[in-house]
Amino acid sequence: MREDTIWRKKASRFFQELRGRRWLVGRMAEVISEGKRGLDGLALDLGRMVAEAVMYLEREEIAGPDYQPYSSEVRK
Repeated sequence: MREDTIWRKKASRFFQELRGRRWLVGRMAEVISEGKRGLDGLALDLGRMVAEAVMYLEREEIAGPDYQPYSSEVRK
């Protein structure tokens, strides 16, 4: 028997046993929900950091590096 089939059968038996234990199923759903919420927050923070980096690079490209502007007319 293939290894993935063995694991699938073990998981299936485990979830069939859990069906009778409502509190454990509820707890698992809560853990999954909290994990998703954490991952969503992480993705939001990473997206914000990428956007800030892109804007900073664009600003530096247009106006020059800090304290050494390309033109005295351009300000940051």
